[in-house]
Amino acid sequence: MRNLFQETHASFKNFHRALCARFGYVHDERDWQRDQVSLEEHIAGQVDQLRQALSDCCTSLEGEMLQKYHGQKPEDMHPVTRRDYDLDMAEIDGFKALIKETQ
Repeated sequence: MRNLFQETHASFKNFHRALCARFGYVHDERDWQRDQVSLEEHIAGQVDQLRQALSDCCTSLEGEMLQKYHGQKPEDMHPVTRRDYDLDMAEIDGFKALIKETQ
């Protein structure tokens, strides 16, 4: 039983070390167990930054689409132009859905 505990403990410590390396966080060899909440907050902060960057990118793309179509309303567009517009906006809507999924 003691060997199982030691193996599990070592395995989890290696997992913690790998997470730290993956997310650019310093692994504290001595107090790594106490540091788990800080690591979790660090990872969550990175996810929040990525979500915000994607949101900013969507906003920028939307603005570019309005410029591309000269501010024309979709209902006033020629059918071919409207098809292109709908394809462009569908891609942006996909990104917006991805942002909502990660919240």
